[in-house]
Amino acid sequence: MFCDFDTSRIAFVFDSCLAGGMNDVSTEGRVVAMATGETQVAYVFSKGVEETEEGEGVFSHYFVNEGILQGLADRYDHDEDGLLLEGADAVVEEAFDYAKEIIPGIYKRQNPVISDYFTNDLLL
Repeated sequence: MFCDFDTSRIAFVFDSCLAGGMNDVSTEGRVVAMATGETQVAYVFSKGVEETEEGEGVFSHYFVNEGILQGLADRYDHDEDGLLLEGADAVVEEAFDYAKEIIPGIYKRQNPVISDYFTNDLLL
């Protein structure tokens, strides 16, 4: 399904149980960030407080919300503006490392995995 994407840079992010099995979409120019190993469960961070709010998984919370949107994963000044911890400058690999550092310490049976065939870092 994903083999004919006409691009040389793409990131796949899977936040689900058994996500580690999605590494079959890996190829040159792609980063595949997965919430769990192939035989592990993924935990829910929030179910949302109202019917109109979406819930989120643990991996999504730390990878997307904190790591990228809040910029907490930003460790290198990719845009060379002299600022760190800004969301527009966090790359996929930094966000993954941020989530991987936190999640197993809280959720012992969830260990994120990555398949990275992108040269350098993938800035979103």
